Amino acid sequence: MENQMSVISQFSGGGVKSVQSGVATIAGTTTITAVSTSKSVVYSISKGSLVVNSSVESATPASTTSSHSISVNINNGEGGGGPITMPAYNVPGRANNITAKQYSAKLTNSTTITVDGPCEWQVVEYY
Repeated sequence: MENQMSVISQFSGGGVKSVQSGVATIAGTTTITAVSTSKSVVYSISKGSLVVNSSVESATPASTTSSHSISVNINNGEGGGGPITMPAYNVPGRANNITAKQYSAKLTNSTTITVDGPCEWQVVEYY
C-alpha cells in the first residue's frame, strides 16, 4: 500500500483538493462541481451486473442430457436478489458466448460524470 500512495502523491503533486461522491441507480449523467480533469481520478464500484448470451440464433431448448444450465446469483446490495437459473439451449454449429458486464463511472468533462449503470462513484481532485 505504501508504494501505491507514493505513486498517487507523485501523480497528484501531493494532497487532496476535493472529493465528490454519489450513487447512480441507472445509466446517465450527473453534474458535479468543476474539477481539473488532468488532476482528478474517478473510482467506481459496480452495484449490479448483466449477463448476455450473444449466440442465441434459432436456439432450441436443450434436453436434460446434452447441455448445461447457467446459475447466476443476483444481489442488489440491499439484501434482495437471489439465485436465478437460466434454461440451457442447444445452438447447432455455434458455441455460446457469455459476457458479464459490470457498471462503472467516468469523468466526461470537468463538470460531468457519466455512468453506464448502477454504481457508486467518487471523484478525487488533487492539487
